[in-house]
Amino acid sequence: MSQARKTSLQGKLIDSPFDDYIILLPCLCVQDSPENPSPCLDQTKILIPKAYLQSEPIITKRSAQSGESLYQVELQPNAEVLLEETRVVSAKSVTDQVMRGSGFTLPDSDIIDIVKKILDSLKTPPTFPVPETPVPTINTTRSTSDPH
Repeated sequence: MSQARKTSLQGKLIDSPFDDYIILLPCLCVQDSPENPSPCLDQTKILIPKAYLQSEPIITKRSAQSGESLYQVELQPNAEVLLEETRVVSAKSVTDQVMRGSGFTLPDSDIIDIVKKILDSLKTPPTFPVPETPVPTINTTRSTSDPH
């Protein structure tokens, strides 16, 4: 039996701000019918380097629940993609996970202080450098001697 020579993904294509990547929102199609639209994972994005595409994305007969057409993307078997997932979690759980993953351990009180400092810094508006030379102003008042 021969090994698969490609990997296929299916989903909605969205505009990519990157020239070398396409972005796909994966969709889960369980029935092979245009009458049964596929639910898509709008909180998950797959960034695919165009260098790993075996061909241009192909439009399919399937559609998302939103009515948009779905695309089939064929990738090389060694393709590496960036998977971006968005989910709501508590700040403490993220901090705990980062600390566990790095091998560091901090007392809960220190973690809470760090999170408070981060949140406080987000409340402070950013500062911008003041130019050393004054910015020229334009006089917008009309002269009284101007007949117009």
